[in-house]
Amino acid sequence: MSVSYYLVCMHCKSGLLLGKTIPVEYYGNDCFGFSQMFEADDLRDLQQFLVAHRLHEL
Repeated sequence: MSVSYYLVCMHCKSGLLLGKTIPVEYYGNDCFGFSQMFEADDLRDLQQFLVAHRLHEL
């Protein structure tokens, strides 16, 4: 069984789907990442979400 993760703004009650955790290699180290964050459009969505909610509790 797997769990999907969301980044949620507690102030606006809106969120962004991060996806499920997956193993990734980052500069030769084994780490974990999120399955929805590998496309350029998804990264732009994340950046826009963080800028729009920068003063809110996430």
